[in-house]
Amino acid sequence: MRPARLSRTRRRLIAAASVVVVSSTAWAQPAADEADRLLASVVESDRLPSLSVAVLRDGSLVYASALGLADVENDVPATPGTAYRIGSVTKTLTAVTALQLSERGALDLDAPLQDYCPAQVDALERRPAAGPHCEHTPLRLSTVRRGLPQHPALHFHRAGADEVRR
Repeated sequence: MRPARLSRTRRRLIAAASVVVVSSTAWAQPAADEADRLLASVVESDRLPSLSVAVLRDGSLVYASALGLADVENDVPATPGTAYRIGSVTKTLTAVTALQLSERGALDLDAPLQDYCPAQVDALERRPAAGPHCEHTPLRLSTVRRGLPQHPALHFHRAGADEVRR
């Protein structure tokens, strides 16, 4: 099996973020200008309606930029705070965050979810199919084999076909 290749857009976004991250304080403005130039070329060449980027170093914001329109129909510009629908990328971000918390000792991947969010787990456990023996853990949820059932206490937005096409 061949290793996955990064798309040209992803490579250029990583390059722009890297320019900012590796720059020293003395070079911060030139690095930000270079990142802005790279990001503008990504938006133009890939015909993206908008792009928002934020780079943090040691927990501090070192760069934030937005280009294009968040809402093309209403001519609303994108901002660094523009929310985007990122779909399944959330699973990867959540898994990385959980592993980082586990490394720091702030999250036990094998502990019952009851330890972290008892009200939500209580709602799951009240389901007749779950039963008292059903053990939800962060690790089991992260494997995407366990899943969360449909339940009135858990609200998930379901996008329609038109929304997905946008």
